[in-house]
Amino acid sequence: MQTGEYKLLKRETIEKAVKGDEDAIAAILKRYHNYIKSYCCKYEGYSNGRYVFDEDKMQYLTTKVVLSLSKFRL
Repeated sequence: MQTGEYKLLKRETIEKAVKGDEDAIAAILKRYHNYIKSYCCKYEGYSNGRYVFDEDKMQYLTTKVVLSLSKFRL
């Protein structure tokens, strides 16, 4: 895969996820895992200069993705 290419999820996978298929939901979460994870890291402090991962935020965003599937219109 070349830099800049972005593979989209298949429509069939999205349709199954909207209907509640657990494997399809897992595929969507796997696809967006790194994207969600990037929002859960924050830079903490100027003196120690480290990134901190917020597990609660990760759980919150994952839950929001799953709940939003039921509202998704095809």
